[in-house]
Amino acid sequence: MADEMWWTTIGDRIYTILKKRLISALSEKYPTLMVGTTDKDPGDYKAPYVYLQELTPVERGQTLDNSGVHAVMETIQITVTTDTSLADAMAIANECVRQFKHMRFNVSAMPIPTTRKDGYHAVCRFRRIIGADDDLAK
Repeated sequence: MADEMWWTTIGDRIYTILKKRLISALSEKYPTLMVGTTDKDPGDYKAPYVYLQELTPVERGQTLDNSGVHAVMETIQITVTTDTSLADAMAIANECVRQFKHMRFNVSAMPIPTTRKDGYHAVCRFRRIIGADDDLAK
């Protein structure tokens, strides 16, 4: 079994994989695309920004002796913000869906587009059970 605190790094691992894959897939069309884990001030959205927020993981797969964390239900919320168009926000969100499906996540909330005074947004959520020895990069 993996390190007993393996679950504390899941969000960082997902962020690293997603950032690398999104920039690889979208850099030609969106050369200024940024991916981060910090919500930005609305005035900072001059480039498309993908905000990855890890929601509280929930333990799954407990054993009778409850001796360790063997699996967690991981939920990630993605918020895409851009100042260009709703179509751009949705295109980037749809690529996020593709990448999360590649990591075997379920889409628990499909991308929802919104227009606000600070820009164009698309929000979606992803969920899956991740075991201690799962490799997300496959």
